[in-house]
Parts: sequence; C-alpha cells; structure tokens
Amino acid sequence: MEKTLFAQTAEIKGKDAADSFTASFQFTPTEEKLKQTRGSLFFLSQVKAPSLEKALPINRELFEFFRGRFYTGVGSNLKALEEALDHLKEFLKNREMQAEILVATLWGSVLYVAKTGSVGLLLARRGTAKEVDFAKVASGALEDKDTVLLANEAFLDTINLGALGKIAEKGDFAEIAADLQNEYREKEGTALALRLSVQEPIEKTKEVLIADLDEVEEVEEGFKSGFARGLPLHWPPLNLNFYFSRRLKVWLDGTFVKIAPLVKEYSRKVAFLILSPWLPREPGVLGDEEARKRKRIIEIAAVLIVVLLASVFITAFSRGRRVEAERREKVIVSVEQKLSEAESLRNVNPASAANLISEAEKELEKLPAKDQKVASLREKIKTLSAEISRVYQVGLETFVDLSSQKGGIASQRLKLTSGFLFVLDTGTGSVYRVDRKSKEVTVLVSEKKDLQTIADDGDFLYFQTKEGVWRIDIQTKVEKDQVDSSKKWQKLTAADTYRGSLYLLDAGAKQVWKYTSTGGGLVGPQNYLVETPTETPVGFAVDGAIWLVSKNNLDKYFTGKREKFELKNLPSSFGEVADVYTREGLTNLYIFDKGSGGVFVIEKATGNYGAVYKDDKLKGAKSIVVDESGKTVYVLIENTIYSFSFK
Repeated sequence: MEKTLFAQTAEIKGKDAADSFTASFQFTPTEEKLKQTRGSLFFLSQVKAPSLEKALPINRELFEFFRGRFYTGVGSNLKALEEALDHLKEFLKNREMQAEILVATLWGSVLYVAKTGSVGLLLARRGTAKEVDFAKVASGALEDKDTVLLANEAFLDTINLGALGKIAEKGDFAEIAADLQNEYREKEGTALALRLSVQEPIEKTKEVLIADLDEVEEVEEGFKSGFARGLPLHWPPLNLNFYFSRRLKVWLDGTFVKIAPLVKEYSRKVAFLILSPWLPREPGVLGDEEARKRKRIIEIAAVLIVVLLASVFITAFSRGRRVEAERREKVIVSVEQKLSEAESLRNVNPASAANLISEAEKELEKLPAKDQKVASLREKIKTLSAEISRVYQVGLETFVDLSSQKGGIASQRLKLTSGFLFVLDTGTGSVYRVDRKSKEVTVLVSEKKDLQTIADDGDFLYFQTKEGVWRIDIQTKVEKDQVDSSKKWQKLTAADTYRGSLYLLDAGAKQVWKYTSTGGGLVGPQNYLVETPTETPVGFAVDGAIWLVSKNNLDKYFTGKREKFELKNLPSSFGEVADVYTREGLTNLYIFDKGSGGVFVIEKATGNYGAVYKDDKLKGAKSIVVDESGKTVYVLIENTIYSFSFK
C-alpha cells in the first residue's frame, strides 16, 4: 500500500503598507499529465499601487501570466520556474510595474521555489524555524508535518523564528493558521502558509477463529508415539559473568552436550520419515503399496517444486541485478553529462552550472555510497562546486590585540592607509595607530568626549565628535579644528574621504553630509543624496561614487542620484550586511556580510561576483578594510584586529 501526500494552505494576512499590497494564489491543474509533471503552484506577489482595489487585479494578472508560462514550459520544474520568472520580470519591465514575486511548486514531496525581490521562504520543522537562503531558484525535499511560509519582506522583518517553530509544531494545521493570523492581525506582513502531510496506509486486520489456533497437524500413525511424547527441554539459567570468560565457555560446552542428543534423535526421525517410502519392505511386514506410491509422488513433486522455486528465485535475482546495473549505468551517464555541461558553463553562466551540479548530486544519491565510481563522481562534484561557487573557507590570524591598551575600550571602526591601520575606540574616546610592519600600537587621539567617527586622508586623520570635526597629523599629532557640529546631524555612524572632501554617513537622517575642504577648514554640510535610501544604511564607501549598504542591499549613488547596479551570479543572498570597503583606484567592492560570516568580492565595473571568503568568527566582526594589492583583509572583532589572505 502506498503513502498518501496532501498539502494544506492558509493565507496569513497582516496589514499592508501604504503603497504596496500583497496577495497570494494557488493552482492545481485538472489535467492529469500536468499534475504529474508540474505539480501544484503557489504564488505570492507584492505590487506598488495607490490602493488595494487597483493592486488586486495587477496581482492576479501577474499570477495568471506566470502560470501560463510555467505550465507550458519545457524541461525540468526548476528550469521551467526560472524561465517563467525571467518572462515575468521582462513583462514587469515592459509595463513599468514594480513587484516582488515568490513562487513555489510542490511536486510530490519536493518543493521548487523561485523569487525576485526581498521576499523570502521560511521553513518550520520539528519545533525549529529558519529562513531558507537562496538567490533566485532552489529545490528541496519536504518531510511529514513540515510547514513552509512564502512571506513578503514585512513578514520576514517581524517574524519571531522561535515562536514560529513552536506554533508550527502543533498537530492541527487550522490551529497553526489561527495562531499565526492572531499574531499578525495588527502587524505588517503577509504570508502563504503551506503544510505537507504524509498519511501512512492502514492495514486491515484479519479475523482469526480461536478454533484455528487450536488445530494440531495429524501425524502418521506409525510415528505418532515417537513425536507425541514430551521432550525434556530445560534451558539452563542465564548466569553470564563477562569478567570471567572461562565460566561462559563451560556453560556453552554444557549446553551443547545437552542439545546434541536431541538434534541427533530428531534428525534420525526426519530422515526416516522422508526415506521410508523408498526403503525396501521387510519380509513378513504388511504395508499399503498404494500409500507408499502416493508418498513417493508427493516427495518427487515437493522436490520439483523446490527446484522450480529455486529457479524462479535465481532468475528473478539475476534479472534484478541486471536491471539495477542498467539503472546504475543510466544514472552515472546522466551525472557525467551534467558535470561536463556544468564544467563548460562555469565561467559563462555560473548559476546554471551550479544548478546542474545540484541536480547531478541528487541523482547520485540514488546509488550506493560505497560504489567506487560513485565516490569518484562525488569527489568531482565537490571540486567542481568549489570552483564554480568560489566559496572559500579561510582561517583568521591574530594581527594585533588591543585589549591591553586601556580599560573599558570599545573598538568600532577600522581605517587603512599605506603604512598604518587606525582603530576607533568609542569606549575611551581614543584612536589607535597600528604600524602594519612592526605592529606597534600608539595612541593617536586620546579621550575625546562623544567621539563617533574617523576618516583617513593621506597624512591626516579626521575625527568627529558631537561638538564638531577635527583633523590630526598622523606623524606629529598636531590637531586642528575643522568645523563645528550641525543641527542637521542625527545619528552619525561612519565617515570617509575623497579628494579632500569629507563625507559623514547619517543613519538617522538617511543622508550623507558632504564637507568641502577650503585649506584652512571644512565648509558644509551639503546634502549629497538627492534620492533617500529605502532602508536604513549601515555603512558606506566613497571612490567618486558612493556605495551605500543596508542590511540586505547595496546601492550606488553618483552625483547624489541612485544608479542601477546589479549584483550578478551571487551563490546566495546576503544575511546581514554590516560594512563595505573600496577606494578610488581599487578594482573591487568588498561587502562584509555578518549574517553568513563572509566577505563578498564584487567587480565594480560589471557587478560580477568574484568570490566569498568565509569564517564563522566573521559573524562577530564590526568593520573591515582591504589591502587589494597585498591581497589582505583586516577585520575588527571586539578589541582584536585579525587578518586573512585572499586570491
């Protein structure tokens, strides 16, 4: 009997934002062929619109457009999802519409997902919940009682993963949906909840009569007395002492001595029972010749049946091995073809190459791991996957420990010049200068009240407090007042320089204040950003353009206006971006993703992904700087500077 899989769904509807509205749809094809090849479709879209009445028709139009492309597509489900999503993005572009899409298709117990924008997928399994990290398309197998949520950005920002895991652990899906709806009734956010259930087959019991249990097989009269008498089977007490193997051996020897006569007696009787129809009759003993013939025929038939069954078993076994060998060969050929194709695409289209490797890896799971050819292919997949994704594990090395400099220090930011590193300590209001060759540490700025940011500028260093901005010569330590504080300042979190000008990042105002050098001081502030960022910025870098990072995004601004900059071929989306580094003349951007514990290398000219360097310690870091020519990244973790080399 086969297991039965079914899915339950519910929309968790919170409040919509003022200018964006989210809707969800689901569809199961009635045509049996489509149902078997494509499965059921689940769709979540969020569109920009002035009102709900105008947003709903747009959401439905997007759903119907995607559904039509997906179910008429060719190739695998993953390929069909990706192509349908690309068509939908082109459709949005042509119509000048803004939308974020998350779509999933459930085929058996396998879930295929695709997205564009800041929407995301949540998975709750066995009391825990997490956000599934993927860039564009992905797939995975669901288990019984897994709960999946297709969620918009507002839902992701407000969800408590611990609480979600506990709620999803409940057995009744209706109760889960009600609890989530109560949780989000007054919050912003919308999600489509989906739960997979696997129903085990129920075996019907068969009635057995008491009389059936009491039936005793009849024994031939001639042997009745011999088999009917009771046999004295007395099991010796199990009295093992594992500390004394000799006693165990004595017990085993004694048991064998007791059992041996019984085995001998029964073997003799069974042999006599089988051979009796074939033995010559003793003189003077009367017997039923017809009964002897019947017994011979029965025994011959039994032997023939045994031979026939053995032949059938051997034939079935041989056929099974042949079928298994053919299946193995097909899988290996398919895997080798996918790996060959992935190898040719790794530089042209890394995303497609990665998908091919993922498919090959899943196919290989069907074969025994001990198979030598399978082991060889697994090793090839591992090597090729690392080459394509360019995800490198690094080991952080301690460069300088600053914890012994002063009591109560709280290091926040790193800055880099050709010969020195500078560390901002907001705990004591100090700035430390670290010689990169000798690793000697000196105090450059000491005990400045309300010290907030620093920025290097060749032979000088700017430092900013709530009172204003000063400049200090990094060799002579001579300080000079540059400009007083401004009423425009709200929450200054970072500073940088470019060709004599100072830039201050104000996270509170979502603005970058520009100060121009006049030789004797600074003039400003000027509002640099003409377009306000949609998210709160957490870091920035200036190289003529301004690169602004928030928790999940990177934006490029030039002359104050946002310019289109697309990150291409990322192996995964960002977890929690905390910093970005580049300078004029550098080839790459270096984006520090605290969430995944990695430093992403992005080519500035094209947006192409170069590599990501990971270490779990990076999840506790605050700031990074990069010596691109020296191929070294410096990382500030608590009050210690670490470093690692990159390719």
